[in-house]
Amino acid sequence: MNTPKHLAILTFLVPALAAADPALELSGTASATVVQSGTFAGAEPIKVTVTTDKPRTIGLFSFGTSMWEGSIGGTAKQNLKLEPNKPLSFSLRGKAGQTWSIAAFDMNETTPTERDVFGKPRAGAPILERMLDEYTFYRYAWAPWVNAVNVAQAELVAKLFATIDEAFVVYVKAPLSCEAPVTVAVGEPVILEAHMGTARVLRANGQRASCKVEVSELDSAFTATRPAKVVLPPPVKPSVHEVAMLWNDEEFLPYAGANPRIAKYKQQKAKASACFDKAWDKLDPDGVASKYDVVSLENGHVKKVEGLADRLQRKVDAQCGLGKLMTERAAIRKALEKTAITEAAARLARVRDRFAPPT
Repeated sequence: MNTPKHLAILTFLVPALAAADPALELSGTASATVVQSGTFAGAEPIKVTVTTDKPRTIGLFSFGTSMWEGSIGGTAKQNLKLEPNKPLSFSLRGKAGQTWSIAAFDMNETTPTERDVFGKPRAGAPILERMLDEYTFYRYAWAPWVNAVNVAQAELVAKLFATIDEAFVVYVKAPLSCEAPVTVAVGEPVILEAHMGTARVLRANGQRASCKVEVSELDSAFTATRPAKVVLPPPVKPSVHEVAMLWNDEEFLPYAGANPRIAKYKQQKAKASACFDKAWDKLDPDGVASKYDVVSLENGHVKKVEGLADRLQRKVDAQCGLGKLMTERAAIRKALEKTAITEAAARLARVRDRFAPPT
């Protein structure tokens, strides 16, 4: 079952010129990302030590420099197992005057914010150097689907478009061929996440599209100069996903903090999940139910063949009230449909203020 993601408190204690090695401690409850930035005083490597107060799976990302363990260096470290009393150490290498930033987070509890963008493209940079992935760890935290829009992502994208440095915003200057159902208009401001054979385009309404643009065509397809007429995309409703899999997070769960009905559903789902796990473990302790069929006979003839897992599923569903839970999920989605477009339009209105022509 997927768990909601939040950020763990990260406390950096890194005196710029102190004799002691910098120490990064992950501890406490959920909070915002903490980023340590600095400048190399000379060519001497900076050693960083990471500790935790409880077992965690963490990610570390460096910007402007690389993290080194012996002769192996890189800018990203994922799925690192960190245990109390077993610190993780690495070094940063660079030249005198070179700036660096380190971001760290618990990979099971992390939600990115619009502030998790480090540095910016140089003045006059070509389009290829304006890819957002080079300045953030969003690609490791965002959902993998492309065109789908969920509430949390839409909120984050709206904040990005309203606040991100202008160097990241480019404008479409030639028609693009993008995966359906997305149509990107000439004059539309977009943020390019990356180019991986095709251009991954982030739109102000929260949509992410894959568009057929060769690397050699990027400067012909996009421009960093704001056109006389800026065209914003239409508002879109959050996508409904995870229809079949009850245990994955629904797209409406980010509303739980402000919506009592969703908060209650979230609590009921957690209880149902615990009930399901306990009941299933009791009925199928060895996990072999999917390998067997139940055959019903009548007058010596086969009347019905049913998978044992399907039979157990019905029993556990009834025992844990999963039918009622799914009915409530459908009712919540129907209720939210009435306000989804209004809220999406309100998010775009915040973005529109930034791109309004000067008065």
